[in-house]
Amino acid sequence: MAEKKKNTWILEIEEEEEQACLIALYSSREIFRIAYQLNRVLGINLKREEKDIDFIKDETISLFPLYRFYDEESLAEYFFVPNRATKQTATMMDQGPLFYKQDNQYNYYAYLVPELKRVDYFFKIEGTDEASDFIDKIKTIKQVSAVFPVEKSSLKSYTNLIFD
Repeated sequence: MAEKKKNTWILEIEEEEEQACLIALYSSREIFRIAYQLNRVLGINLKREEKDIDFIKDETISLFPLYRFYDEESLAEYFFVPNRATKQTATMMDQGPLFYKQDNQYNYYAYLVPELKRVDYFFKIEGTDEASDFIDKIKTIKQVSAVFPVEKSSLKSYTNLIFD
């Protein structure tokens, strides 16, 4: 009796690598001022999202304002976000800003990317992995003291920079 042959199919699922570049910025200026300058030198239109990025951990919440722009021509999406936010306790959030009591216990910071605590802002462009043109233009902004590309693979907390 002849053996039957078995056909075996192997399904390999490959995760699609996100095509994006990440740029770190150093500046002592407020986020809205830097967003305005990025719009000016890059010819984009970053606008603040209605909802901030919120991280809740151990009864504290940290709110990170997010600026976003989608370019329909190039299909690129731009994100601009600070790396640092003040932690607020849940009871402080319940009281509201009118009754906010400034205590030393509330002056702690949360970082979006803790491995790069000295970075002030992150500028992420989805749809391209070439950062050099953007960096050259950002270097012309007087309020930005330093700018450099960041390798996504070098960050443990890169998932914090996925804004969906």
